[in-house]
Amino acid sequence: LTINNDTGEIRVKSGNYLVNADLVIPPNYKFIVEAGTKLDIIQSANILSYSPVHFGGTKKEPISILSSDSTGQGITVINAGGQSIISYVEFKGLGNPKKAGLNQTGAINFYQSDVKITNINIENNFGEDALNIIRSYYEIYNSTFRDILSDAFDGDFSDGLIFNSVFYNCGNDAIDVSGSNVIIDSVFIDNAGDKAISIGEKSI
Repeated sequence: LTINNDTGEIRVKSGNYLVNADLVIPPNYKFIVEAGTKLDIIQSANILSYSPVHFGGTKKEPISILSSDSTGQGITVINAGGQSIISYVEFKGLGNPKKAGLNQTGAINFYQSDVKITNINIENNFGEDALNIIRSYYEIYNSTFRDILSDAFDGDFSDGLIFNSVFYNCGNDAIDVSGSNVIIDSVFIDNAGDKAISIGEKSI
């Protein structure tokens, strides 16, 4: 990690890294992961950020976040104070956090933290949800959810957009929203174990 207190940036330079202990990003920074980076989260570690995350992959140099030993407890962003940007990122083999004080159900979680997601791929997660967003505004574009243990996307009390995305082989619901206003357009869902789209708690 490189830390620049003048610009408020914590940066992971492009490269291959093992994350074998919990990585906690404090508030009032921006957590940046450069294109072409591979983060292998092992030994039950997780990434927890109280700042916006900027995962800036590209089509030619995507970011890969995985768990080679299938114990990685994913990524959680809480009360970030700004919009996170995630682009061209592959998430594979991640579970939800199982730490004292962390009750998130997703392999990737945003709690009271707005996020824009484009061109991501989530596969073979071990969490209750692949992507869980709570009390946040979100936009999801051109993304793929594949071989999901339970719900692929779970949005609670969060308004947002889901455009041009695909969902394959979800153990439970592909899209599950509660207390939310959501626009869903050009979405393909194949083989949802329960509902393709679940709309609950006065959602529109």
